[in-house]
Amino acid sequence: PLQKVCYQTGKSALSRYKVIERLHNPERTRVTFEPETGRTHQLRVHSREIGHSILGCDLYGTGSTQAMSSRLLLHASSLDFDHPISGERIEARCPCPF
Repeated sequence: PLQKVCYQTGKSALSRYKVIERLHNPERTRVTFEPETGRTHQLRVHSREIGHSILGCDLYGTGSTQAMSSRLLLHASSLDFDHPISGERIEARCPCPF
């Protein structure tokens, strides 16, 4: 379901991003995101709010950005967390496939 932004009662969300590459024909930009918080659809919502929907996003994309990819072009290239039982630090890496 779509998420909405409620400025009065909603929780804050912060995403940092960095431009990696600007591409042309069609116009698009590759970025890295670093979410500081973990809200539902946070990166999708923030991308849309700045006028740059994630390609292939069927929930928050525009008709043109949905048509540019048959799948959501959002990929977690690294995840770090503490194992819930052992407390061991887990670091998983997977290069972006697109």
